[in-house]
Order: sequence, then structure tokens, then C-alpha cells
Amino acid sequence: MQLVKRKIDLILPPGLEEASASLLSLCELFVGCLLDAKENTLDLRVDLPNRLVSSNNEKLREIVRLLVGAGRLEDFSSQLISLLHQSPNPCLLGLLLCSERGRVRQFSFQKMGDAYIDWRIITA
Repeated sequence: MQLVKRKIDLILPPGLEEASASLLSLCELFVGCLLDAKENTLDLRVDLPNRLVSSNNEKLREIVRLLVGAGRLEDFSSQLISLLHQSPNPCLLGLLLCSERGRVRQFSFQKMGDAYIDWRIITA
């Protein structure tokens, strides 16, 4: 699997105080996978103590597996969550907004279970 970095503009939520350039770069790579996904609903689950990653999307699974192996998952997930916009829907963790080539895209993040990461990501 070849990962290609693309020009993606993350739309930052109001009040975001601080962001790491290297973590934002990882978030852009993650969002690139979301943009490339054929599925409208992506499931991602990470059992951190056992270092198990599962997803219905191979690229997403591989990126997160690399983050787990590099010991960067916790920093990455904290940064990604800080990028989420509040949603009027209380069932959602938040909304990730980005723009690529002038087209705004939205991804809804829903917490599904008790694993370190157990998200359902829905494209709009």
C-alpha cells in the first residue's frame, strides 16, 4: 500500500488554541484516506493494550496500525479530536470539516464502544 500526501485544508473549529504541525500532517494523511474511501460508513476500532486495529477500510487500518507501532496513536487521536467541530447531535463525537480543491467535505464521528478508539465515521 502506498500512502500519498495530498493538499487538504482542514477547517479548524472556533477556539482551537494549539496544534502540532507534525500531528496535523498525520491528520491530513488520515483525512486523505477518508476522502479516498469508497464506503460511506467507516468503522475503526483500536484495542490499544493488545495493539489490535480493525477497520472496514484497509488504508485506514494500515495508517492507524503504523501510528500504534510508532507510539503516536494517543497524540494523533488527541489532535484529531481537537479538530472536530461541535455537532448539534449529542450522539456524535463531532464533525470533521475539510476542503480539497474548493470542495468542502464533512465527516461525522460517532463513539461506538469502550475501546481506546471505537469510531463510526460517516461521510456526508
